[in-house]
Amino acid sequence: MTGIAQRSLAVREQFVLEPDFDVETNCLTFTSAPTATTDTAGAADESALRTAIEAGRVSIVWNHAPIGQYVTLKIPGTSHDLGFDVGRYDAFGVYRFERLAALSSTSPNLLIDALTPLVRAGNGRTSK
Repeated sequence: MTGIAQRSLAVREQFVLEPDFDVETNCLTFTSAPTATTDTAGAADESALRTAIEAGRVSIVWNHAPIGQYVTLKIPGTSHDLGFDVGRYDAFGVYRFERLAALSSTSPNLLIDALTPLVRAGNGRTSK
């Protein structure tokens, strides 16, 4: 996801990851969208997210369904692509990062460090 958010991976279908943190469910959802929206109402609240992670109460979901079930990466220097299935949890194209979220109980600072660039890129800010 970081490679996609930072545009270091070439994908066949262009999309951005838009973060949203639901403070009631403690769920951080990255939703794939064809282009960045100008509406920041759903922008992830980094302070609330940090609090949930430090308390060990966060779930992390990637909802790629608005684009499709698969992500197709271009293989540099070839005419070939490599596609992968995002997941089949709640719906095709939805993946729950359960093991990643479990780090909130054992290594919250590591999880915060891993998620911050993704959240900031989606919120229209650059990483530190």
